[in-house]
Amino acid sequence: MVTGFRKDVRNLGWLLGFLALGCNVESTGKDTGGVPKGTSSECPDGLVVLMSDYLSTQIALSELDGETQSESFLSTGSTETDGLAFPLCGDVALPGTRPESGLVVLLDRFGTNVVSWVDPETAEVLAQLSVATGFESNPSDYLEIDERTALLSRWGQNAEPGREDHDTGGDVLILDTEEPAITGSIELDVIDDLPPRPSALTRVGDEVWVTLDRVALDYSTTGEAMVVGISIEDLEVVWQERIDGLKACGRLATSPDGTRLALACTGELDETGGAEDLDQSALVLFDATASPPKEIQRIPAADITGEPLQSDVVFARDDLVLLNTQSAWGGDTNNRWLALDLETGETEELLEASPDADGAGKGGVYGAMVCAPGCSDTCLLADADRGVLARVRVPESGMPEAIDPITVETRVGLPPRDLALR
Repeated sequence: MVTGFRKDVRNLGWLLGFLALGCNVESTGKDTGGVPKGTSSECPDGLVVLMSDYLSTQIALSELDGETQSESFLSTGSTETDGLAFPLCGDVALPGTRPESGLVVLLDRFGTNVVSWVDPETAEVLAQLSVATGFESNPSDYLEIDERTALLSRWGQNAEPGREDHDTGGDVLILDTEEPAITGSIELDVIDDLPPRPSALTRVGDEVWVTLDRVALDYSTTGEAMVVGISIEDLEVVWQERIDGLKACGRLATSPDGTRLALACTGELDETGGAEDLDQSALVLFDATASPPKEIQRIPAADITGEPLQSDVVFARDDLVLLNTQSAWGGDTNNRWLALDLETGETEELLEASPDADGAGKGGVYGAMVCAPGCSDTCLLADADRGVLARVRVPESGMPEAIDPITVETRVGLPPRDLALR
């Protein structure tokens, strides 16, 4: 999922060099191994929790309600015990879609550019694959489309391509997950001199819909967001649509009944992570049965919260979504976690982050959200402000109810940043 934390990384170029320092951090705790496979064939086994201070990374495994099963499944210090050829760095992300293989998949991004496949039962690193192809490719999202094929979006753009195979960047790689190996690349158009910057991948029927951020090489300009459709049968682009008036959009979330898709857009960000134009931020709903996308409703951020939205949205029920606000580092507002009733338009604040010691906002301290409607009535938020998993219980109707947060682990104390179903 593309959280506020990830958006800050991609749009604030000055952070990239800092994040690259995250490799080869010494281990601060012993790994705690894998967990037994779940018994349900219909529901996820649980959660992958990514904790990071942008220098060190720790992966934990939890139940769907957030209860910790393995607090240090893998970490930046795991090379001694797990034999990683490429150590984890401080800029690691999780796939937005649960891998059908049942493996834990990690995307080590800027500075490493590696995909890792890990057995959740044994914590064994089964394979790693460099997806750099000669430049900082910044892998963004991963989606398995059959038993041995996955797609990988690469946000990075190569300024001097032509030296290696598949080294243009701003593309979607085709991966053979059994080898593993890169077997092809689906190139995306550069429009108005803006690199495509593909981020999130969402399967919609027989297609994969790719969100394009469209950010200049020097980060000076952000274009209107686009969504591109890739045919799973042919592995080629079959349509591309501009999201008129909106910028910096995230993952397309699918409603539990499969009829609607939701897309949250933030708007162009400044150097503090603040959105410059509230009119560029909105929640957009699409007909999930139409291709190309058919917009059925647009709710401006001004009508939801009066503030820009983070580019992440999840369905808690068919009629209820959860959102975060986008707040600037050092600004006069704080991150807020919100519930929005799509039928009534009612918005309720679930949580607000604390300001810093000077009373200023801490920026994007709220990360990814996860819900599993039909399998769990608990939705969770990676709350780096308090260093916990914030939780709400979702009733059959009405607004969510806050329940006690969970501290994932206490030995190292890294804050949660990303969450994914497994």
